[in-house]
Amino acid sequence: MTNAVINFRMLGDAILRRTGQTKPVEKDAVQVPAELMPFLDAFVGTHVAYSGACDAADNGREQRDTALEAVGLADDALDATVLHLANMLVGAGLGDRRNPFAEFAKLTPANLCRQSYANEPGLVRELVKKVLAKQPPAEVTKAANACAKQADAVDAKLAGLTMPQALFTGAMKTRDDLLPEWHKALRTLKVHAAAAWLEAPGTLAMVFAPPPVVAVPRRRKARVKKATEPVVP
Repeated sequence: MTNAVINFRMLGDAILRRTGQTKPVEKDAVQVPAELMPFLDAFVGTHVAYSGACDAADNGREQRDTALEAVGLADDALDATVLHLANMLVGAGLGDRRNPFAEFAKLTPANLCRQSYANEPGLVRELVKKVLAKQPPAEVTKAANACAKQADAVDAKLAGLTMPQALFTGAMKTRDDLLPEWHKALRTLKVHAAAAWLEAPGTLAMVFAPPPVVAVPRRRKARVKKATEPVVP
């Protein structure tokens, strides 16, 4: 394998198809010499285990990404309540349009909304506490309480991200821990295949050729600017 970037699962799947190890057997699968079968069987075993671990990692990634998206949506809602509170403060004469939060916080509304998922809720609660201490009009109180409630919602979604992230990280480790054994089984198979197909170099090249690259639709990027958990590919 001369290409440093390769999808090991796709390569293994292709080798199994080309050697008739999948059902239904492809009509163009090669005839594997008997002396090569023990090494092919060993590779099949390691590949099945590795492929299963890949499936588990993919599933873990999907669940982690779903939880991360939920955090982002909750944060969007929090930002909306923060900006609404800013407008209410200006309308009530408790803030200046240049920085409605000047009397209550060091950050402007825009800068507050740029804070990380982990930091913004606490800063919002501090802001709300100072606003409510002024005993503002009812509409401002309502807007401030909405901010506090949504800050709690963001924290709840962040807590819900912890387990999916941990499971995904564990699944990735399990998958990657199997890769050295998979790689060794493949190299051993290739060495013995080269001897078995010494007179058929075309067959050897075909069996181990990298599979064609398949274009995958690009997913919408997660809100990484506020992500507090590592987003592992």
